[in-house]
Amino acid sequence: MEPKSTIGRGSGAPGVVLIAPPWPYTGSANLFAAQVAAHAWAGRKVMLLLGPTDCGHCADQAAFWDRSEKGLTFPEASLVAHALNSDQMAGRNSKSYVQWRTARGDDVIAVTARYAACSDPPAEALTFINDHRIELVHVNHCFEAWLGQRVADLVERLQGHRPAVVLDTHDVQAAAVQAAGKTSHFTRRPDPLETLRKTELELCRSADVLIHCSPDDLAYFEAGSPGQRHELLLPSLDPRTERTLVADRSLRREADFDFLYVGNNNRPNFESVAWLLDQVVPRLGPKVRIAIVGRVEELVRSERPDLRARYTSMMIGEVDHIDDYYRRSRAVIAPAVSGTGTSIKLIEGLCAGKPMTVTSHALRGLRRIGEVENFFAPRDRPEDFAWAMGQQLKTGVSFCGSAAALYDGLFSNARYFEQLNAIIGRRADPSGSIEGRHQA
Repeated sequence: MEPKSTIGRGSGAPGVVLIAPPWPYTGSANLFAAQVAAHAWAGRKVMLLLGPTDCGHCADQAAFWDRSEKGLTFPEASLVAHALNSDQMAGRNSKSYVQWRTARGDDVIAVTARYAACSDPPAEALTFINDHRIELVHVNHCFEAWLGQRVADLVERLQGHRPAVVLDTHDVQAAAVQAAGKTSHFTRRPDPLETLRKTELELCRSADVLIHCSPDDLAYFEAGSPGQRHELLLPSLDPRTERTLVADRSLRREADFDFLYVGNNNRPNFESVAWLLDQVVPRLGPKVRIAIVGRVEELVRSERPDLRARYTSMMIGEVDHIDDYYRRSRAVIAPAVSGTGTSIKLIEGLCAGKPMTVTSHALRGLRRIGEVENFFAPRDRPEDFAWAMGQQLKTGVSFCGSAAALYDGLFSNARYFEQLNAIIGRRADPSGSIEGRHQA
């Protein structure tokens, strides 16, 4: 990752390089947006650098990167760019394959991390580093960890000091990879869970500080890496989404939908929708109005075309402004039956102040938070879930002040901004250590 031109020593305004996978319109994207805004709030200039996460996502895939950059362009970011990787599909002539053989065939998380780390910053990223004193490299997800270290190395060479590296784990990727049924790029077989866990912990140990978004994750990583600094910081929403949902709380209008479900195109969301449509909806009245929003519709169409045909009116697909559908819906449902990590759709529903019907699995990651456990009454059997939805139809209530208050107290942007900056300190010292200690 050598500079392509003469680079200065970063004597300008303080800056941060925020590294994230190219995942627009996802739950993780809410956290990327909140991080950008939190750093800007503290007076740092922010570059969002998207790191490749799949051997098929090459720099010449213009449409893929164009969609990713547009979907992850936030008002507070000074620059959004993607790292360049010329390595093509992971065939036998690729650099990734050679490294895999050298490492004696390690797992999919390590392969993904190396693929991202082989990337180089584009010219505009080098200009950003030239114009700012980089205090911090803020990495999202373990498989971007080595790319984060390469950026920190670059800053150290160019500016004479090493920035601190903070890693947001988001969830336990080893469990997520196994749950998703991902296979090795080369063996085409699933990797053993213990192998994935070992790799994930090794990647995380490269950071100075680990930030976890749930008590469950905090406990897991503290046990796996006891000598490292760990912090708990509950997630928040994209500030634009929060502003709109909070402003809409006071609106009273006729709902276009009785219930809203939001899901991206991943396996757990598909399984949740299939459970909902197969086992819950047939127990409801024929006139119930459900909006299933997000790219999960693509998986339903490909894997259960019978459900897609039977419930066409419910399948909205991907939308530009999810807040509009919260506004137009009376209540929110979270019928999760699988999945890992904290449910952002649950937090969006709280922010909107919507009544919610949830399963126990929808509360994953938040079960150890007393306020959350006391607020929800999960329904895990389809007949119970359908009954709770029916009760909501009878009441017709479309605003829940206690849900809004729960969001404001635990997940608001204001709380997130203050606690993130308390964790990392106002700045990193030249040795790379981070000032201050705060348990959110």
